[in-house]
Amino acid sequence: MKIIKFSISTFITFIVYSYSFLFAQSNNFPLADKCATHSIFSNDGKEKILRTIYFDNNENPSVGQKYYDSPKNIFRIHYDTTGYNAPPMIDKNNNGIPDYVDSVAYYFDYVYDIYINEMGFRSPYLDKGSRGSDHYDVYLWDLGNSDSVDDPHYHEGGTYGLTYFANRDAISTEPFLRTYSYIVIDNDFSAQDSTRPQKGKSFPTYKYPGIPSLKVTVAHEFFHAIQFMYGISQPAATTIMEMTAVAMERVIFPETPDYINYVRQLFRNTASYAFGIDNANTGYGHSIFNQYIIEKFGVSIMRDIWENVAKGYEVYSALDLALKQYNSSLPNAWCEFLDWAYFTGNRSIEGQYFSNASVLPLVEPYISRDFEAPAISMSGNLSPFEFRFLRMIFPAEGKISDDTLDIFLGNIDLKSASQQTIIDRNYFLQVANSEIPNSKNLENSPYYYNLEIDENFICSKSHFNKGYHTIAIDYAYPNPFNKNSDKYIIFPAPEESELYQKVTLQIYDSEMRQIYSKSLPVTIHNNNRIILWDKIPSEISSGVYLFGIYNGENVSIGKFAVVDK
Repeated sequence: MKIIKFSISTFITFIVYSYSFLFAQSNNFPLADKCATHSIFSNDGKEKILRTIYFDNNENPSVGQKYYDSPKNIFRIHYDTTGYNAPPMIDKNNNGIPDYVDSVAYYFDYVYDIYINEMGFRSPYLDKGSRGSDHYDVYLWDLGNSDSVDDPHYHEGGTYGLTYFANRDAISTEPFLRTYSYIVIDNDFSAQDSTRPQKGKSFPTYKYPGIPSLKVTVAHEFFHAIQFMYGISQPAATTIMEMTAVAMERVIFPETPDYINYVRQLFRNTASYAFGIDNANTGYGHSIFNQYIIEKFGVSIMRDIWENVAKGYEVYSALDLALKQYNSSLPNAWCEFLDWAYFTGNRSIEGQYFSNASVLPLVEPYISRDFEAPAISMSGNLSPFEFRFLRMIFPAEGKISDDTLDIFLGNIDLKSASQQTIIDRNYFLQVANSEIPNSKNLENSPYYYNLEIDENFICSKSHFNKGYHTIAIDYAYPNPFNKNSDKYIIFPAPEESELYQKVTLQIYDSEMRQIYSKSLPVTIHNNNRIILWDKIPSEISSGVYLFGIYNGENVSIGKFAVVDK
């Protein structure tokens, strides 16, 4: 096995745990710039860190007018009492320690007890007095809030916390770098903190401000500190480091579903986040793959992965070896995961796959095509451990939904991922309305398909969904519609209308003045036959509105409310 030695500079590497949420007309809070792993190796990365955190001559964050040792005497919390980085000074229990600092100390002790005493992970405490004591050091800094773009030290905010280390923290470099560390977290996780890109509109930093964000940050960052005790794998590390750290957030604090934001981003465009290519952003979304691993094999497999890294296995091989101890492997688990990823949201099946499948987002097709006789094809290639969803639609008529062929493809090239030699693998799908060479019939339908893949490197799962009778409804939803969080309004289609037929939507204000009129198609939402209104004019503000949907002599009418605050 190749042994890689690190050249240790002032700061060899770091993990920045940075969540940013674009505040749009959506519940999704998509993420931007959520992690800057190993940015220290680039000039831009170094500059960003130095803009965010100032360091003293001993290479520690320049905060610490006071410190507080946690109740279990494991952690030392460094904080200012005045100035930009000071946490709220509220002290309701009158113990002389700000309540926020009390909470930081409590949750670090709590997480330590679970990780180290219950789960048996290696401990980064004692740290041999690197910063003046054997405690594990935690610093409070205003990471989440941005500066004015005119500030000479401008940073865009959006950070929850980071796990860091310096020269003196290194323990060894073989088989991989092992090191002690310290953690910096935000000083308040305030709902008022905003992220302000230099080019773009500012938006709230935290979807779950306050204690919920503190909790998941502590769980995440301290797991990075634990990972550093096993070793920073080469040639890849960050994807699986981030994947496992996000997964442990859900294990420790399942009541804060912060991870779903990353899953949603992944499921919107799986082709952009190939799991086998080392990248921190990829790791965040693939915490859903780690959730599958934990639910299928148990949480103890997490320790097995990192013990394998300590033995000199890079992370993909370490994960594969851990899965083999449970009579699986990384390629086999990846193929099984494809079904788990498919059966979420309104496709979930009670008692099967993810325990919380019904609240997870749906994977969106990479490409969706309407069938055109006599045949149609799709082709492409997959990067290492990329998965992709292809959809073929067979249009129906009347009030019956379309038949669909859904195919999931997954690249299972473990060698390419382990060595970070990015080799794409090709696929070709052909669908026809008559038998073609090497084809399979789609469940007694008039359609056939042939999928050409190298099964040594690509696995597939197919789902043929027959059309169903859609349901007529007589109400609009969501009602009220919130302009700041909802993406669209669903209106009922007229009773006699057919799918894909154009009907006219008209909107009236409370004075019965028509303020909108447009022809829109009848479509489907949750089996309901509906009209989807997603291009909502800006002049629609808080109030009560009437709607009419016209299809010749048939009409659906009703009212809905709008909230804009």
